[in-house]
Amino acid sequence: MKKENELVIGLLRKFRADDMLHLSRIYTSFDQPIFKNGRWNYDNPRLVVNKIKSSLEKIPDYCFDKRGLMWKREILWFWYHHAISVAINHGNLELAREFANQAVKLQGRNPCNQITRLLWHLVHGRIKQARRWFQTGVKADQETAKEILRWYDQGYFFNNRKPERRKNETKYARSVSAN
Repeated sequence: MKKENELVIGLLRKFRADDMLHLSRIYTSFDQPIFKNGRWNYDNPRLVVNKIKSSLEKIPDYCFDKRGLMWKREILWFWYHHAISVAINHGNLELAREFANQAVKLQGRNPCNQITRLLWHLVHGRIKQARRWFQTGVKADQETAKEILRWYDQGYFFNNRKPERRKNETKYARSVSAN
């Protein structure tokens, strides 16, 4: 057995997954509840979502077959997608930009989720492009996109904002977590 295969097999065993699709389902089963209730934290190494992300990033892409690589990227995209919102909530726009850059990169050219691109525009201060993307690029998730633009207009994307939770934030977290 090749060493590359052993790395992927070890990853799957570590998280008791049958294959990469199963690992994605395991990831999502941990991600959704903690994102919805506000406990999602990119700095907590004990969270299963962070353990999976860290483990995936240690294995080079060439170790995965085509399908496995697709699921690796999907899981990592989802992690970075949620990390953007959490960084914004913590008032760390610079980190939110880094997360957004990585999320967009992982999505590729034709993403199913258009919210990531909207967040990318907003954290990079490209407000006109964000509003244009909302009008032309967001085909699904219109309500989530509207909520994010409201979130921006209320000052959530500004560095001088206190990192307190606001009423509308929970609604936003619920709508984004469905993506």
